[in-house]
Amino acid sequence: MIRFRQHLRYYKSLFLFALSLTVAACGIVPWAGNEERRLTGHTGAVYSVAWSPDGKMFASGSSDGTVKLWNLKTGQPTRTLEDHPGSVDRVAWSPMGMTLAVGSIDGTVTLWDTKTSKQVRRLEGPPGYLSAMSFGVRSIAWSPDGTKLVSVSGKMLDIEAIMWNVATGERLRTLMPMQDAGSVAWSPDGKTLVTGSGDGTVLLWNAETGELLHILGGHAGAVNSVAWSPDGARLVSGSTDKTIILWDARTAKPLHTLKGHSSWVLSVAFGPDGARIASGSDDGTVILWDTRTGKLLHTLKGHTEWVRCVAFRPDGKMLASGSEDGTVFLWNIMP
Repeated sequence: MIRFRQHLRYYKSLFLFALSLTVAACGIVPWAGNEERRLTGHTGAVYSVAWSPDGKMFASGSSDGTVKLWNLKTGQPTRTLEDHPGSVDRVAWSPMGMTLAVGSIDGTVTLWDTKTSKQVRRLEGPPGYLSAMSFGVRSIAWSPDGTKLVSVSGKMLDIEAIMWNVATGERLRTLMPMQDAGSVAWSPDGKTLVTGSGDGTVLLWNAETGELLHILGGHAGAVNSVAWSPDGARLVSGSTDKTIILWDARTAKPLHTLKGHSSWVLSVAFGPDGARIASGSDDGTVILWDTRTGKLLHTLKGHTEWVRCVAFRPDGKMLASGSEDGTVFLWNIMP
């Protein structure tokens, strides 16, 4: 019996080893802990990740100048969108899922038809933008009805948030000249925009008029990322001060200050039910937080470099993270 068990363990180990080789050859690393899948294929840092509204498609943008659309069953890219002038800094799906907006290092936003993989339109950034002082398109936000888009781009100390008519490519307005803005997000009701600034403030704006409504102070460093809760009642901001602040959007008062990262917070996102927040940091970790208590739920480890971006799948069962190490991790985060 003992010898039988030894043989059984041996053949089981041999089978698992062979399986791991087969899976690795397909570009997929098997589930380990909360990590369900690791997507490889980019030759540069992954700066942005986004799920389609139905959760069936997934896009990643990289410093290698490409956008990849992934088959989540095989872990392989189904299409690669190229013809971007340098690094791809942001990707964002339209609310209907028909169009993918891609922001590049030169300040332009390219709109792609995701069914045909053809360019629909290119929205030109500020003139003379590309220089050693430029940062690319830092953030993209679609209006909830999909008719407008805001992109944040510019040079150091000369940042613009431009609102575009998606159908015509016309600039509707420059919402606000600002210093070193890092992120923009549109409220679920379409009435308010939130931006994060280099001076540590979070700003609320009337989306229709461009009027500044509130200045939220609380961070001691630049605000790199902002997001709305699905019901529009709360905001979250992540900063170089290593903290995340959860805000009451109605009163403009802080609800919780979340501490757990050992370095800059680069990205934050609300889960679809509003119960959890995800954050990515240049400490290489992803953290899940409870929005009711402000407590840390899980620390997800696996990336070997900065975590540039995080995004929940629309059903809330999976989280994507992109890193400076060139990989995308898909995490199983079912409650």
